Amino acid sequence: MADDNKKKYTSLPTPVRLDAPDHPEGYEPPKRVRGRAEMPEFDNVPIGMPGRVKEKAPDDKGLGVFRAAQKDYGANHEREPERDETQRRMPPPPPQIRPGDMPRKRKKPPAPEREDRVRKQPNRFLLILGKILFYRINPLYVSIAGWGIAGFAAVGIIIWFGMSLFVDNSFAVYLDDELIGHIPITDDLTSESFHEYAVLSLEASRGGVRVNVEQTVTIEPARVSSSQVGRRSDVLGLLTRKFDYTIAATAIYVNGNFEALMRTQACLDHLKQELFTRWQSDPNEEMINAEFIGEWEEIVRYVDPDPEVTEFTDARQAFNRLDRPTMQMYPYTVVRGDNLGSIAVRYGTDINRIMRDNDLKGTNIFPGEVLQIYTSRPLLSVRTYNEIRTEESIPMPIDPIENPDLPNHITRVVQYGAPGLKVTRELVIRENGVERSRETLESETITEPVIHIIEQGTGSGSLVIR
Repeated sequence: MADDNKKKYTSLPTPVRLDAPDHPEGYEPPKRVRGRAEMPEFDNVPIGMPGRVKEKAPDDKGLGVFRAAQKDYGANHEREPERDETQRRMPPPPPQIRPGDMPRKRKKPPAPEREDRVRKQPNRFLLILGKILFYRINPLYVSIAGWGIAGFAAVGIIIWFGMSLFVDNSFAVYLDDELIGHIPITDDLTSESFHEYAVLSLEASRGGVRVNVEQTVTIEPARVSSSQVGRRSDVLGLLTRKFDYTIAATAIYVNGNFEALMRTQACLDHLKQELFTRWQSDPNEEMINAEFIGEWEEIVRYVDPDPEVTEFTDARQAFNRLDRPTMQMYPYTVVRGDNLGSIAVRYGTDINRIMRDNDLKGTNIFPGEVLQIYTSRPLLSVRTYNEIRTEESIPMPIDPIENPDLPNHITRVVQYGAPGLKVTRELVIRENGVERSRETLESETITEPVIHIIEQGTGSGSLVIR
């Protein structure tokens, strides 16, 4: 009976539940020891795979099929009431899978949301697109949507075609009555503003010189093909080439006589600077102001820009013309301390010429006497105002003290002195480089002098040094 049961239970792959077989009278069930019932008939069952059977040692309680069943099912389970082997409970059959059904994947639990993570809102368009692609939609809805999109496209095409036929898309640019071209339409563009813009473009192309345009530029709305609409810069370039204009030049008159014609204001400014710095005797001096002594007049007039028609003067030619020497008479009033030699040096002439021009019999002159001095001066005299800063040393004062304790031939320095420093600012006025006057603007003592104290011996004894 034990052998039959042993054979029957060993044939099970992994028994889920074992029922006790029928036993003869007087059979006592095994006792539970260490979590399982003792069943001697199963203790020495060989374990291992068929063909590789390994016997356990006699003193070892081998692990048989029953222990394996207990390991899978649990050692502390409750036994069910004994019943027939035919009524033994079997595991339920696996669920049947119908053809066409796919087993559902086990959903993973959602990841816990962190507090610092902002949940991103799904895109509504992608949600709708996903529903369209992965879910069944009523074909009627699809057809209605398609016809709606086609209708909107047809209406847009009709509106665009109507606008292309009846709506203006450009401005026609006219120079007087001549059509120059077409430019893209702009809401804030008028004929006056475009005419001014064209004149500014012409002045920029001429180097910034002012121009006078007698022609008129006008614009009118027009409808042309897109290929005929050009860029605004191209139309402006064509306008500047078709303009009939005159440029503003500056005519220079000295003492009522025409001397030069300057093309631009920059050339005129450069000429003035050259004439002023011509008589700057000391480069370290600071020029405060400069002016022309003669009659200087600037007259702006519009002339033809063609150099063959209008003769322009550049800055170098105008400088040589205005700086050319001329003989001029200059009245001079003699002041105290003047002599003919200092006056001749000041005006760049000689004593004999001054005596000859004024019928002088000798070199004696008197204060208040007016002399007519003829000298070679430039056509345009320049008066400059320069500021000169000079540093002057202040001598130290010496204070002698008599000391009767010292012999009369002995002196001793009690305190060493030091000279001071004084800074003076003067305004010097010159005419053609010749100084006419000098005025002190400010005099400041930077360092005070230190008194030099000396003891002078007045005694009759001798000095003994020990």
